[in-house]
Amino acid sequence: MSSTIESFFWYDLETFGTDPFNDRIAQFAGIRTDTDLNPIGDPVMLYCRLSPDYIPQRSACAVTGIVPQTLKEKKAIPESEFIEQINSIFSVRGTCVAGFNNIKFDDEFIRNALYRNFLDPYEREYKNNCSRWDIINLVRACHDLRPQGINWPYSNEEKRPVFKLTAMTEANNIEQVGAHDALVDVMATIAVAKLIKEKQPRLYEYYLSLRDKKNVMNVLGLGRTGSRPVLYTNNAFRTELGATTLILPLTVSNGISNNVICINLAEDPAPLISAAGGRKEDLEKVIFDRDNPLVVRIAVNRIPFIAPANTINEKDYVRLGIDRRICLQHMETIVNHYAELVSVLKDFTFGEQSQPVDPDCAIYSGFFSDYDKSLFRMIRRTEPARRLELDLNFQDPRCRSMLWRHVCRNYPELLTPKQLESWKYFAVNRLMSPPGGGYNIYQSEEDIKLELNNPETDEKTKAIYSKLLEYLVALRKYLGMNDRAQ
Repeated sequence: MSSTIESFFWYDLETFGTDPFNDRIAQFAGIRTDTDLNPIGDPVMLYCRLSPDYIPQRSACAVTGIVPQTLKEKKAIPESEFIEQINSIFSVRGTCVAGFNNIKFDDEFIRNALYRNFLDPYEREYKNNCSRWDIINLVRACHDLRPQGINWPYSNEEKRPVFKLTAMTEANNIEQVGAHDALVDVMATIAVAKLIKEKQPRLYEYYLSLRDKKNVMNVLGLGRTGSRPVLYTNNAFRTELGATTLILPLTVSNGISNNVICINLAEDPAPLISAAGGRKEDLEKVIFDRDNPLVVRIAVNRIPFIAPANTINEKDYVRLGIDRRICLQHMETIVNHYAELVSVLKDFTFGEQSQPVDPDCAIYSGFFSDYDKSLFRMIRRTEPARRLELDLNFQDPRCRSMLWRHVCRNYPELLTPKQLESWKYFAVNRLMSPPGGGYNIYQSEEDIKLELNNPETDEKTKAIYSKLLEYLVALRKYLGMNDRAQ
């Protein structure tokens, strides 16, 4: 991947839940900037129409203030057109798409929406000299490694540094009126990035270089003679002092080539070494049943913040609570059992779940063939009214169901009476047994009613819940469902 960035596109999503496979996007906002973070052109704001086979999560509505009625007021568009516009914006040559915690959250929603609508989920991340970035770990690393020049917020309860966007803007007198509005959050993200770029430019540029996974691998040092410790900043290691630890890279995972398996040197490796030669259950217990991670997987394609161990001095190690002497002792122990640990851990599955049966959730169940991708392009070129008429011989079993759902969700007004009847039947089943678990539509209504009668629920939240309840009742009537479960 070329390191040249022609422009950034900063974006944020508001969603109706936190599950990128099953929940849906409500709002997209973004703005393009030059490489000095000055805005180019006008902000983009889009709203995504909901389909009737989905129940918004009331907690998400309470946070964002967005309810289904908001989408109608904002002239929301079908998801197919919504995600196509976003994909076009992200795919402009030389664009680095960036946000605040977007790699773990927003980007996953984007990928799933692309997948559901027959657009490549990954191309916009690398094609046409495009890339992606995420400043949340830059913020954490700036606090830990180069804190000078920036005000750092701390929680009153835990006495820990707080890396939330709202806390950062408040501590540094950055205006952010209307948090959890996507465009407001975008502007705040740009301001925080600009602050770090101004106060710690070398750190800022260094982290930009880690967009290239080859640079990440170079820092990790795999393939060289012997291993060396590396600083790793991640929320998994957050204490009252920071979020950085020393790790020792071991090996590339046999199962996922972009994953490098490392050992957290702050933790005693003895239990791991003892379990490595025994039962799988004992090994899993050592790896998973811990407050502090011992075995760490670094996804080199997800822009981790890693840095050479000499990036900070001994005073900084003390300030961060990292005992280098103990870490080096642990490293010596690991090196003495290096081959044994590599042999066991490179094939360890780390609890990967079986692939989902529902095609909606199966984005990571394998890549589509070039042949199926050619059919996807045919689908996108065909006018929506004729997409179900296409006689397509898909190779992947996911695709036929995906095509039917794609048309029904995005263009129900184009369905024949018989097709609409089938679609409503499908939607009713989804509302009664939501994928991913959770309340069905009747339980959701009862849950909202309880909150409306709860004296501790504030009036603003009650107004949001009332609108959501109104929507669910209207949705049931549209689908021909009874007022209560029979």
